[in-house]
Amino acid sequence: MIPDTLQIVDGFYSAYVGSDQGAMLALLSSSVSGRFLGSANLVRVSEVRDFLAFNENTSLGLEFCVRHRVSDGEWTAVIWSETATVAATAAPWWNQGADLLRILTGEIDSLHVNNDVQIVRQHLPDFENSSEPQHG
Repeated sequence: MIPDTLQIVDGFYSAYVGSDQGAMLALLSSSVSGRFLGSANLVRVSEVRDFLAFNENTSLGLEFCVRHRVSDGEWTAVIWSETATVAATAAPWWNQGADLLRILTGEIDSLHVNNDVQIVRQHLPDFENSSEPQHG
């Protein structure tokens, strides 16, 4: 039996909050399309894995909150906010966004993380292995 869309979405964000990259990756299709606005455009789970590993130690004390979810069965929008400390500078971090996830055959086929790009560019290093350049 294929889990429903909200079970998959909730599992993905629970894994994110728990820093469980393995559980996050297990919910992605092998051909997932991932866009982390201001950071990376990714194709395939292997590129998402590389990005998550790169991003893993960029913040400390992450507090992530799902504010609202809207789902139509295949697509789910997730409105969120987060706070942390930037690991490299000890600067306070606050960001918010709205993600769009598409679930097909029980897996996340598309993951678009939309956030405040100016904050990302101000505080975080560039990810060099993106399928498309993000800056400049």
